[in-house]
Amino acid sequence: MSIGLGIFLLLAGAILRFAVNAQVGWLDLALTGNLLMIAGAVVTIIGLIVLFRRRRTTVVERSTVDGVDRSHVVDRADDPLDEPAYATTLDRSRRSDPGV
Repeated sequence: MSIGLGIFLLLAGAILRFAVNAQVGWLDLALTGNLLMIAGAVVTIIGLIVLFRRRRTTVVERSTVDGVDRSHVVDRADDPLDEPAYATTLDRSRRSDPGV
């Protein structure tokens, strides 16, 4: 939404700066257009930074079945639609009696 708002402000400022030839005594349209274009650029850049900043999550699931400790590690983004970057299953035997 912020990217759309930034583009709207940028376009509205460009229209006021370059396309409108009217003179208003109490408002400088060129300056207003410049300010709107600057605000639009700033909002668009902030929106892109927020969009591309991704948090990473590591999930570790551990279970023990028949004396075997199994760990499943998944490193993924917070977006549930993303595929896991990698998944690893570690098998470690933790039996108390080595002869079993």
